[in-house]
Amino acid sequence: LFVTREDGNTLELVAHYNLAEPLQTACARLPFGKCLCGRAAASREIVFVDHVDESHEISYEGIKPHGHYCVPILFDDRVLGVLNTYVDAGYARKAEDEQFLKAVAQTLALTIEHKRTEQSLKKSEAQLSKIFNSTPDAVTISRLEDGLFFYINPAFTSMFKYTPEEALGKTVSSLNLWVNPEDRVNMVRELDKAGEVIGFESEIRSKEGNTLSVFISACKIEMEGETCLVTTTRDITERKKMEEQYRFTQFSVKHTGDALFWITPDARFFYVNEAALKNLGYSREEMMTMSVMDIDPDFPAERWRQTWLELKTKNNLEFESIHRRKDGTIFPVEIKANFLEYGGKEYNFAFVQDITIRKQAEEVINHMAHHDLLTGLPNRTLFMDRLEQAIARCRRDETMLAVMFLDLDNFKSINDSLGHVTGDQILKQIAGKLASCMRLTDTLARFGGDEFIALMTDLKSTEAPAQMAEKLNMMISEPFSLGTDEFLLGASIGIALYPEHANTSERLILLADKAMYGAKSSRKVYQFADPSI
Repeated sequence: LFVTREDGNTLELVAHYNLAEPLQTACARLPFGKCLCGRAAASREIVFVDHVDESHEISYEGIKPHGHYCVPILFDDRVLGVLNTYVDAGYARKAEDEQFLKAVAQTLALTIEHKRTEQSLKKSEAQLSKIFNSTPDAVTISRLEDGLFFYINPAFTSMFKYTPEEALGKTVSSLNLWVNPEDRVNMVRELDKAGEVIGFESEIRSKEGNTLSVFISACKIEMEGETCLVTTTRDITERKKMEEQYRFTQFSVKHTGDALFWITPDARFFYVNEAALKNLGYSREEMMTMSVMDIDPDFPAERWRQTWLELKTKNNLEFESIHRRKDGTIFPVEIKANFLEYGGKEYNFAFVQDITIRKQAEEVINHMAHHDLLTGLPNRTLFMDRLEQAIARCRRDETMLAVMFLDLDNFKSINDSLGHVTGDQILKQIAGKLASCMRLTDTLARFGGDEFIALMTDLKSTEAPAQMAEKLNMMISEPFSLGTDEFLLGASIGIALYPEHANTSERLILLADKAMYGAKSSRKVYQFADPSI
């Protein structure tokens, strides 16, 4: 009995009865098309011979006369293997033999496929478990009826502080998780309607009593005869705080006293209010002798004429510009211009708002969206953007770059023993040390946990990243103090080069990550990527 190997074109001997030892060796693996069994696999048809002839490619000294039925084992048009039976030399081919052997082959096909499916399921379960255990989102499986927990992943414990012993076998109501229990009812109702829930916003209470804003995605599964709920929960508390801060900034800007201007068609000021005078630092008498061009460097006379015609056509315009104060300072403004006719004359009636605070808030939010909150380093999003741009430049200029994946050695034991607060302080110090080693043109980012990733561009050879790896490791390996404690750490670094190892950002990071693990397992400081992976 042969089964098809994973490559899809080789047979492997897995079972036999009284097969001569030379044949056990010679037939251990057969390519499709070789000898009788290989031909049966390649043709997907029964191969019959009643004697040993030249088609019997595999032979040995002292082989006895015999014949064969070689029957392909097929399932859904796939060759799962070959069943080989022996008959006496001169045996006549019979239809009933073939019918019986095909039935046996079908039974074997079902058995083999069942076994492979079982193995595939086990592999999938292991992979799924690995994903659940490594995702930063909290994943749970609970009974739909009452929320009784059957499974929680480590992120759930990290997020809500309940250990498996404390949560499993308990219901959501007994743990008092939902700040508003009606939210769960509404989520289940939405799930019943749509079949799945994505991004349901609610608030969950941790074991410590803290309220966390969350996004929940959910679906139903049947498990051991019960309808269960699989939920993925993401902590958006910090994001909600940022949104609230941004809304507060907008509110503050909106309710600051707006500057009001009445402007004539020739761009001269007809009237300005006190807020305008205060913002610009001029007296009313001074303003009445001035024009738009005196306070707005972005508005030369030609642009004013074009804007005036556009305003008359559309009746109102909204845009941003800059104003110059009497002392020469520049500040950004939002202008809402309205075309009005009053007393037989045409005016631009404009509300001008100082948007300095809003611009600063946008810059802060943009910085927070692209930088790690703990270390201040670029985050994964910003790093990926810079890597894509660097690859484009290298492709255009035919130059080389390096992606360096760095993982701290021994950090986990320190973090586990001394706590996350100490761990965070250590990470901040390490980030500063690493950043001090990099060139101005390089990018150092925190990739997550105790992993950092660096981008080096405009390289002439592999020496520069190798030297940088040595330099980074030397810097990290130096003892450093935190309070009264002194710590020793090391680093494992994987290096992937463009275009030598890969030509896409995803592939470069993957290979650098693999190389880092290779360096860690072989106790090297660094290791270059193996592009054959």
